[in-house]
Amino acid sequence: MNDAGQPQRRHAVITGASGFIGSSLLSRLKETGCRVTVLGRQRPPGLEADDVFAAWRIGDPVPESALAGADWIFHLAYDWHADTDDPAASPNLHAVRALRDAARTAGAARFVYAGSQSAAAAAPTRYGAVKQAAERLLDGERELAVRIAFVCGGSWRGPAGQLLDVMRRTPFLPAPAGPPAVQPIHVDDVAAGLIALAERGWSEKTLPALAGSERFPFGAFAAALARARLDRRVVPIPVPRALLTGLASILRGSLRDRVAGLAAMEPIESALPPGIDVRSLDDILAPDRERQSRRALIREGRALTGRMTSTAPPADLVYRYARALRAEARSPLGLPRNRLACGLALRWREMALRETDVRDRLGYALALVEAHPESRRLLAERRRGAAPALRAVAGMAADLAFGIVGKAIR
Repeated sequence: MNDAGQPQRRHAVITGASGFIGSSLLSRLKETGCRVTVLGRQRPPGLEADDVFAAWRIGDPVPESALAGADWIFHLAYDWHADTDDPAASPNLHAVRALRDAARTAGAARFVYAGSQSAAAAAPTRYGAVKQAAERLLDGERELAVRIAFVCGGSWRGPAGQLLDVMRRTPFLPAPAGPPAVQPIHVDDVAAGLIALAERGWSEKTLPALAGSERFPFGAFAAALARARLDRRVVPIPVPRALLTGLASILRGSLRDRVAGLAAMEPIESALPPGIDVRSLDDILAPDRERQSRRALIREGRALTGRMTSTAPPADLVYRYARALRAEARSPLGLPRNRLACGLALRWREMALRETDVRDRLGYALALVEAHPESRRLLAERRRGAAPALRAVAGMAADLAFGIVGKAIR
C-alpha cells in the first residue's frame, strides 16, 4: 500500500520493448497497471507520464538508477550483429551478466530472461550458444531463463515475419526434412507467460518453456501460414538437414545463424506457468483466415455479377453479395483469380460437375444485378443486338461440351 492506502503499482523494467515480443509485453504490462521503465535505443509508443525511458543498447553500462525500486526486470534485447564465435566474448552475454548484477543490487523480486528453443539443442549457432551460456549465468533464486519456441501472431514480426517475406517472393520453400519441430505460440501468450513467471516464480527443476502443444514439420507450418496470411499456395521442398548445415557454413552473420538454427531445430517440452493456456495454430490463424475468406467472397461477387453485365460491377453490388453470404456463414467457392480461368471454372463446375452451390450463387448474383438500377441497365444493354445472340450460342456450345465431358467422368 502507498501513503494513500492504495495498492502499490508494480514497477517493471524492460529491454527490447520495441521488438516483436517486447512490444506485446509492454502493452500487457500497461494493461495490468504496471509502471514501466524501458531501456532501449528508441522510446516505444504507449509510455505514460510516470513511465521512464532510458537510452541504452547492448554494450552500454547499465543505468542502475533506472532499475531502482524495480519489482520485475525483463531482458529481451538482443543484438544479432554483436555476436562473436566465442560466446564468452559476446556483448550479448556481457549484457546479461551486467543486468543480472544490477538487478541483484537493486533487489528486484524477479529477473526474467527471454531465452530460446535454440539453446535446448547442442547449440550449433552463435545465437544458441549465447542463449545457453546466459542460462548458466542465471543461478539465483530470483532469476529465470525462459525458453521460447517459434513466436507468431500479433504484428507478425520476427522470424515469422521474415518467413512470410520469403514466401511472398517465391512459391517454393526449402524446408528441413525430419521430425516435427515447430511449436508455434502466439506472441500475446508469450507475454502473458513471462508476466506470470515474474509474478509467481518457478519451482520446477527444468527450465520454463513457452511453446505450443502442437508440433509441425517446418514445411507444413509454412504452407499453412502462406494460405492463411498470404492467400497463396507454397510448396515446401524437403532438404536434408546436413545440406542446410553445409549451406549455413558458407553464409555470414545472422543469416548463417538462422539457417543453421533451422537445420538443428529440435522440439522442446512445453513447460507453462499455471493458469496460462496457449492458442492452437488454428486459433492463431483464425483472424487471417477470416480476412482471406472476406476477400475471396468479394472476388467471387465481382466475378459472378460481372459475368452478368460483361463489365466491372459497381462496388456496392459486390459488397452486398459478400455481406449476404457471410451472414449465412457460406464459404467462398475457391475460384481462380484470373478472369478467363474463373469463367471457365464456373462453367465447368456448373455444367460438368453439376454443383448446386455454383448454380445457387449464379442465381443469387443475377437477382442482385436485376435489383440494382445501374447493373439492370447494363444487363439490358448486354441482351440487345446480335452480339448477345452469338454469345448465347457460344455459351450453349460450351455448356453442352462441359455437360458431355462431365457425364463421362461422373
